[in-house]
Amino acid sequence: MSKKETSSESLRIRAYPILDEDFLQMAGLQPMDLIDLWADEGITIFQYRNKQKPTKARLEEVERNARRRRLRWILNDYDQLFCDGVADGIHLGWEDWHGLPEERRQALLRRLNGVQSLQAESTPLCGISTHTPDQWSEALTLHRSGVLPLSYIAFGPCFKTTSKKSGLHPQLQKEAFEELERRRDEARKKGELPDAVFIGGIDPDNLPVLVQTLSNTKKKEERTIFVASIRALSDPLDIRRFRSIPNWKP
Repeated sequence: MSKKETSSESLRIRAYPILDEDFLQMAGLQPMDLIDLWADEGITIFQYRNKQKPTKARLEEVERNARRRRLRWILNDYDQLFCDGVADGIHLGWEDWHGLPEERRQALLRRLNGVQSLQAESTPLCGISTHTPDQWSEALTLHRSGVLPLSYIAFGPCFKTTSKKSGLHPQLQKEAFEELERRRDEARKKGELPDAVFIGGIDPDNLPVLVQTLSNTKKKEERTIFVASIRALSDPLDIRRFRSIPNWKP
């Protein structure tokens, strides 16, 4: 596809890789292998995801290597570990946030005092997953009301993904992204928005499709989106292919 077909000049794309424990085990890798890859590529932030409670030693290993390469890192789930001082930020699943008791929400608020955007290159950081335009709007309300200050709102799944249980959240249709962009344009009139992160099955082949959908809005603006990936952003060959996509900036 040509540059005209794949991107808008006002849309910049940045990487948000996910250091997934299951993927590490499958690929026979250690955290330092991917953290070094990402740092060498100019990527400055990543998420650590472990669906089994991570050991203290593993968290210390991730922290040590992130500090060594000056990368900020976000812990997926485990709000209590985050509130105890682990990681630079927290990522919450939609269902996980809604199931949190009030005392844990208040503990999160204390740790998230002065929350920053992903582009600010400082901390603390907080993000949440959303899977419909209505959830995105609710997340924005949480942010603007101060109930849950957010660095970013993630939206997806954009494409089919094998990293989630089958049927948990089906791939979103084009109409959902068009509605998201409409709501985003309206919400932006009332103030700045948290950063946009897109999740779910994104790779170098289908990213241009997502970019084209987001670029087809009536109102053009300079903006940055982050794309999250476990597999594609852990593969040096795929990262090389990402570089050829117009407006890609690690």
